[in-house]
Amino acid sequence: MKCKAMFFLAVFFLFFAGMFIPAKAVLAADGLNHKEITLEAGKTKTLKLSGKHRKIRWKSSNNSVANVSKSGVITAKSKGNAFITARAGKNLYVCRVLVYDIDYNDARVVKKVRHIINKKIKADMRTEEIILAIHDYIVMNCAYDVKGIKKGVIPWGSYGPEGVLLKNKAVCQGYAETFQLFMDSLNIPCKLVTGTAKGINHAWNMVKVKGKWYHIDVTWDDPTPEQKGQTRYYYFLIPDNVMDDDHKWKKTAYPKCKATSDKFINLLGEVSHTKDEAIESLFSQTKSGKKNLTLIYTKKYWKSLKVNKIPYYEMRRKYCLETDANASYKYIYYTYGKYIIIKLFV
Repeated sequence: MKCKAMFFLAVFFLFFAGMFIPAKAVLAADGLNHKEITLEAGKTKTLKLSGKHRKIRWKSSNNSVANVSKSGVITAKSKGNAFITARAGKNLYVCRVLVYDIDYNDARVVKKVRHIINKKIKADMRTEEIILAIHDYIVMNCAYDVKGIKKGVIPWGSYGPEGVLLKNKAVCQGYAETFQLFMDSLNIPCKLVTGTAKGINHAWNMVKVKGKWYHIDVTWDDPTPEQKGQTRYYYFLIPDNVMDDDHKWKKTAYPKCKATSDKFINLLGEVSHTKDEAIESLFSQTKSGKKNLTLIYTKKYWKSLKVNKIPYYEMRRKYCLETDANASYKYIYYTYGKYIIIKLFV
């Protein structure tokens, strides 16, 4: 289904770019050596089409983002997305290109950002998927500088990307500045917000997804004290009315965030509507090797359950897993739109 969706998206995009699409357009995986490419501005990549062809005509849907030579060499020009097509006979082959550009004055930070984008970000990812990947990377690889706060001695780097990416330790401004750097590099509209959280000076971000603005607070999604390998989504793409519960900012200085965040729930895991679905979900995650499991209920179904009734023990007994069915486990749960997200730590 994903491949079909990508194909129709490419056809739709190219049609409105003024390109004729023949009936036999095919995906890059069927002929090109790349179906998607992530490139830094100024870099090049060569596309090759398998098989013997008398003539291949290459074309870019957006030459200002990425152009392509007669021999299939792509040159990344500026931030954005483009489709590169190879026409051979009656067939059209398509490759999606994402171009990023890093503007920062510390070469060490630039090198790290480049490495992370090349490793984590794919050209066929949706905006919200890119945001999730960067959110999770920062949370998983940085710890809040609790000791520095208590001592009143915070290194300069902790206020910026140097702390997050080079020292793996920062304060809220460092988290927010780092998230901003990634969004700017990837051409995703983003703003750094300053205000207070529970009465304390604080910084976070607003980010734009499909024409709508949302709050995202990477700092407060990072468990403190540090819990390696754990992340939360209390403040992941949420609207004003949710953020306003414990964050305050000058609303006239920033965009309004009115859209619901419910549509992003599938990014965070599979929703379970019955006990059997929950057991199947947990079993699938356990068998895949995950140790921190996610269970998602609708609020309506959660209210129908007895307090703290999570089918984890039942899942273990039903499938005869090696771990003792009576072993202890801990969990946290929190609200996300109309859903309850439960994180099990086993």
